Amino acid sequence: MIKILSSHDYAVAMEILDLKEKAGGMQKPNNITLHSIFLKYFVGDSDQCIALGYFEEDKLISWVTLRFIYSLKNKFVNTWNITGMFSSKFDNMFSFNRPEIGLLIKTAFEIAEHRHCWKYYYTISTSHQYLYDRLWKKNNYLPTGRYTTVIEQTVDPLDFHIKRYYADIIGTRDYDDEFVIKRRMLNPEFRIKYDSLHALELQATHKKYFDYTQFSFEYAHDLINQKKVLNIVEHVQD
Repeated sequence: MIKILSSHDYAVAMEILDLKEKAGGMQKPNNITLHSIFLKYFVGDSDQCIALGYFEEDKLISWVTLRFIYSLKNKFVNTWNITGMFSSKFDNMFSFNRPEIGLLIKTAFEIAEHRHCWKYYYTISTSHQYLYDRLWKKNNYLPTGRYTTVIEQTVDPLDFHIKRYYADIIGTRDYDDEFVIKRRMLNPEFRIKYDSLHALELQATHKKYFDYTQFSFEYAHDLINQKKVLNIVEHVQD
């Protein structure tokens, strides 16, 4: 079972978070406490920060956090990213084909597509990126060919200028490893004209949802094509 998590799930989720020392192939951030970072996804009522959980027999097994950006003042408007992914089940090799991971990722993309958010960002350690991409293509839960993936930026851990530019995507965490920022864009032929939120969101009474203008299919499509608003330049401006 998958559901949108609330404050009642926070303590167990943090226990799962603490099980491993790394996240995304990198050591966990060394400048801030992860528990405080993720608190708003569980206790807040904002629909821009959501935690999804996978349960087996009413026990939380794994969870992911999603962040959506809607402000027109933000250069990443109408995009989203997964800010955290943690599981109590892990093997020597990460796999999207484990239900506690694959079903969560599938549901996350479904929620985003229902919102007409078709551009997704993620970060991954440079040394792990190609292995991650190969595993992604073997994903049996989500048809991966619907998205086009490109490298947005390679980030040196000491390049604070680039890290500030992408702070809305990568946050303010300090890492010791080089990593890449990648984006996946849903190809136009797969953009469905959903006229409501995903069923899980409709059931989440602890979140406040609004009638965002991106629920106009034409408006969401226009945002994608407006270079001054959404198409992020490949090289960071001075």
